[in-house]
Amino acid sequence: MRDLESSLQAFAEFLLKGQLVRHNAAPYFVRWVRRFLSREATSEALVDQVRRFCDDLERAGHSADWQVRQAEQALRLYFVDFLQRTGWSREPASTVVDGHGGTNPLAAREEMRRRLGTRHAPTEPNAPTSTGCVGFSRTSESSKAPGSLGSTHPPSGAA
Repeated sequence: MRDLESSLQAFAEFLLKGQLVRHNAAPYFVRWVRRFLSREATSEALVDQVRRFCDDLERAGHSADWQVRQAEQALRLYFVDFLQRTGWSREPASTVVDGHGGTNPLAAREEMRRRLGTRHAPTEPNAPTSTGCVGFSRTSESSKAPGSLGSTHPPSGAA
């Protein structure tokens, strides 16, 4: 128990020295961490334990929304910034970059598709995935009046 209290005291100093929270808020951040650490330990991932703790705070109805957010922020600061724990996020490691720093082009393409939300892969390496944009640009180009902004036709009477 003495180790916990010395760790929490060091955490409070860390918050204040780094100016991570207002001076009067630091005791509340320490209180949230103490309350979390006093719970029964489980084998769940840390991020799941924190989520469950915050869910329990909400369900109990004794904590306002801002207090639940403050508790989550306190735990993130404690585990990620103060203790420098790496198990906070549940996102899998990226397969785009391998262990040697090389890029896996197929994984990079899949990641790009996932982030951009494209559904279909091109059938050829250089084929466009959609002809809608190409058709639109051709239509737009041909509909511009000569001499208008963006037109490739010179204005009439220009030499």
